[in-house]
Amino acid sequence: MTTKNSFLMVFAFFFWVLVLGCAHSPTVGPKGELTPATAQELSEDQAIKKLPSASATDLGISSASQGEIQVEINSEVEKWIQYFQGRGRGYFERYLERSSRYVPLMKKVLKENGVPEDLIYIAMIESGFSGKIKSRAKAVGFWQFIGGTGKHYGLRVSNLMDERYDPIRSTEAAASYFKGLYNLFGQWYLAIASYNVGENRIKSLVMKNYTRDFWELARRKQLPAETTQYIPKFLAARQISLEPEKYGFTGLNYEEPMVFDTLTSNDPVDMKLLAKAMKLDYSEIKDLNPSYKTQYAPTLDGHANVRIPQGTLEAAKLCLADSIVKDKRYIARALDQPPNIPFTKYKVKHGESLSSISQRFDVPVDEILKVNTKIHKNRLRPGQTIRIPSSAFNVVKTKKTFVRKNRDLIRSIYTVKRGDNLSTIARRHDVSLKALMEKNNLAANGKVLRGQKLIIPGADL
Repeated sequence: MTTKNSFLMVFAFFFWVLVLGCAHSPTVGPKGELTPATAQELSEDQAIKKLPSASATDLGISSASQGEIQVEINSEVEKWIQYFQGRGRGYFERYLERSSRYVPLMKKVLKENGVPEDLIYIAMIESGFSGKIKSRAKAVGFWQFIGGTGKHYGLRVSNLMDERYDPIRSTEAAASYFKGLYNLFGQWYLAIASYNVGENRIKSLVMKNYTRDFWELARRKQLPAETTQYIPKFLAARQISLEPEKYGFTGLNYEEPMVFDTLTSNDPVDMKLLAKAMKLDYSEIKDLNPSYKTQYAPTLDGHANVRIPQGTLEAAKLCLADSIVKDKRYIARALDQPPNIPFTKYKVKHGESLSSISQRFDVPVDEILKVNTKIHKNRLRPGQTIRIPSSAFNVVKTKKTFVRKNRDLIRSIYTVKRGDNLSTIARRHDVSLKALMEKNNLAANGKVLRGQKLIIPGADL
């Protein structure tokens, strides 16, 4: 490239950044003007769309419409296919068996919201279609939303309910999120990568490298390691899920599809009373209503909705009168009760903080605060006695050993060797990278050092 052409390219780039119009809803100042930071961000968003796009094989260059994702099978995708067929086979079998319960329902939601149905395989690699998964970063549910992001996309997250756990509502939020990412980048690969690592990180890398080609960013080693593998993993999951028998996944026990009727009430409903009146096990109703945190379905926008087994609507209507929460203070009382969490007492040592104790016992700070309502998280003192909640993954680290509280959930302790990284360690021990990072409180781009001790979890998703 000549010096003149290089100069013109740089000039054009900054011209786009400075003068192009808005892409998102702007943030304005007190007099209605755009704030400088927002104006710059909007110009950057427009500039990104003018950058060189990827080759015709890139997933973002869908020649048909926004509703389709083009697929590329390359060596990186093949590696993940082989992993799911080999060491990761047990995990992927569980993903497939669960998928039949949720995929038809969630694909319908994605289609209705105008995004590719293939995005369903993001939920597969994020949660394995287990709505109960909760990450170290407090991301939960099928699409692994953190609280703030979930609320931003319309999910209710409160003491009464958490719609991140709901397969329908969380999929609606994910569709909205992906729409925004696609509109920003004009490329599905970059939209998906942003879902993994954050749109600002991808925006920065796209502008720095002057390309919207995901594979080019990966070749230049510009992306975090997890993000570089995220799309190949997604494509591998899609490929196997569409033709499981072709890849050797046979004889699976697929779950029944999630189907239901909806009972509507003008008053809060006690789901336990409803189940009893209908002669059903409470778990049947609870499983259909995972967003409700208690046995009560509260009224929202003037009515309460309770999902019930398909074909039981008429029976539910007859039982509704006996299931109404007549004294609405019951709901408040249920929420006001302190959590019934088993705990052990621990005496704070000199120099310890709530954060260090959290790491020592592998229990999130929020969980410790739940059973220590009178302590201040920044004012612990030596000799003070606090309660440590029990946990299925509770591991106490002593000076020389790990005292394992639940051996069935902790496979072993591994000493990092020269040349190791998180990905190779995860594959060697047949655990997911995500589970390994969460178990050891490591960041996605975290490095491990020779001699470092890592907990190898014995259960994944």
